[in-house]
Amino acid sequence: MVPSGSVLSHFRAGVAWAQSSADPFTNQGLIYALSQDQWREAMILSRAPRLVREQQRWFYRIQFLDGARELKSHLTTDQIRTIFQAQAQGLTTRVYDLSTQAGVDEIVAIHNQLRRQVGVQPLTWSPELAGSAQAWAEVLLANEAFQHSPPSRRRRGMVGENLHQRRTPVGLSYATPSGAIAGWVNEQNFYTYPSNTCAAGRQCGHYLQMVWSDTRQMGCGMARTADARREVWASLLPRWYYSQSPPLLMGR
Repeated sequence: MVPSGSVLSHFRAGVAWAQSSADPFTNQGLIYALSQDQWREAMILSRAPRLVREQQRWFYRIQFLDGARELKSHLTTDQIRTIFQAQAQGLTTRVYDLSTQAGVDEIVAIHNQLRRQVGVQPLTWSPELAGSAQAWAEVLLANEAFQHSPPSRRRRGMVGENLHQRRTPVGLSYATPSGAIAGWVNEQNFYTYPSNTCAAGRQCGHYLQMVWSDTRQMGCGMARTADARREVWASLLPRWYYSQSPPLLMGR
């Protein structure tokens, strides 16, 4: 017996729901969303499937991460791209790791901008240091750890090490190089050059290592879990000595 009328309509709707497609942005938190002909970085806040003309469609509520960080609802899949889709399609020039020259250039440029401010020579990229930093970042990620590498891995302690980690819900641990080290850069606000001191309760060591006058090279690495819940960044530079005088710190 073949269903008819409204019964047939409900039967078809049930079949469509049963054969529904999976969310194409499963495990994606950080995405790019279309807004007035512009693709902007955003975060998925919620998602839900709905039947539209007997076909399941996914709808998303997002928050843009630039400008006024406004909210937008009822976005469809054609209005969203993953980070990797946005990069491949030329919708963004932002990078979220150090696998390309653009990522390397970005992180080196930030270090050198700080160094120009205090009048010391710029740094160059060291593949050797980068390889060592990458290896340690992967060790920390694999072992759910966050600690400095042993001195034996850093020329018996003569190479300093800056570390950063980020933990988030699924799909959100995607820092840009500049975002990953923003905390190190911000430490300059707590350091007083004339007295060579750091504000009480604050850290300045990451910043001082970035601007240490005798440093000439740097290398960084980063590792991220497959579900983008956690990422670890490591930076290696020649050892700084906090006990030395300000002229040595700033190369004056």
